Amino acid sequence: MIESTPKTEKISNNFEILNFCLDDNFLSFYNSEAIFVNVIYKVEKLGEIYDFESQFALKSGNFKYNPGEDIQAYAVLTDEQIDSFFNNLELDIAPVKVDFKIQFLDGSYNVLEEFEIKDLLFHAGYKSCIPADGSIIERSLNFNSILPFAYFYPTQNIAFDFKGKEVVFDKQKESAPNNIYQLLFSQNAGQNLIPRAFSDGFSDGFNSKENTYPEAFYNYEEAYIHHIRSSYDVKAINYPLSMDSYNIMWINESNIFQCLSFSGKKNKSIKLTNFFNEYAKNFRERKAGSLKNTSLKLNLGWSLFSEIPLLKDLSTSKIAWIFENDINEKIEMYCTSEELTIEDSYMELTEDYTLEFELDEK
Repeated sequence: MIESTPKTEKISNNFEILNFCLDDNFLSFYNSEAIFVNVIYKVEKLGEIYDFESQFALKSGNFKYNPGEDIQAYAVLTDEQIDSFFNNLELDIAPVKVDFKIQFLDGSYNVLEEFEIKDLLFHAGYKSCIPADGSIIERSLNFNSILPFAYFYPTQNIAFDFKGKEVVFDKQKESAPNNIYQLLFSQNAGQNLIPRAFSDGFSDGFNSKENTYPEAFYNYEEAYIHHIRSSYDVKAINYPLSMDSYNIMWINESNIFQCLSFSGKKNKSIKLTNFFNEYAKNFRERKAGSLKNTSLKLNLGWSLFSEIPLLKDLSTSKIAWIFENDINEKIEMYCTSEELTIEDSYMELTEDYTLEFELDEK
């Protein structure tokens, strides 16, 4: 609990200095003399200040709610932050800073008492968005797969093992206390997609005479298992080669970039909506215009059962992108599927995991 100023037993909470908006936070009030409580928020994000307030009626002098749900909209990534991740292939996310001013009001909205809770920090979404320390994550890869990962600060450095060689990346230099650091690993041969902060050290010892790019995560070898070790460990398993492989990347409600490689059947279609002017005298003016919507159906293909929950995450995300080999050629889209089978005892690895998308093709 974070104490208010001045201290009072009329206000309670389960806040810590660092919080996540959609976790089970609460702010609770009790005042037998007040009728209403007014909560004034001051949210600071990337140097900008946002002020807003919420007012509640006390029920028998009590009220309890989760203020993080009001802060969530201010904690999500900006367009500039999203662009920065795609341009630099890494992103360090600072939490928003929040101050609360709490006013107890009488029936005429006069202020009876006033308290403050200051200097709280909030990230978007849920703390569980980043795997717990010591956990093991398994992911499947194709020849052009990319994998974004997110880490709290501070945690262990990132160690990458490749055929008996190891490279260690000091990610603390790229982040700051209370921040979430994200970076991108790539297996796309010939494209130097490793973040700049990782490139030099990552390349050491992995160059060959035949290739001018690092061999490390760029070399595709069926059944090979890559190991990435930090606060949690990742086993990235090269699946059988599939020449039709599409990267689908998205952002979830916790500001975390995720990606899956879809290697199954692809179906793309165009829906046209035409508009006609029935009163036009000239035949050539009868058709007033049309709208074009491009939809896409993609089957996941080869995958691990542990990756299926990511499909739910993708289907509920507000924004996603698709690309094959070059991340700079990504097309923006969103998922339109209304039903998703996430468990079926008769389901094979490549069956029925199909999602539909609406594409932004300008």
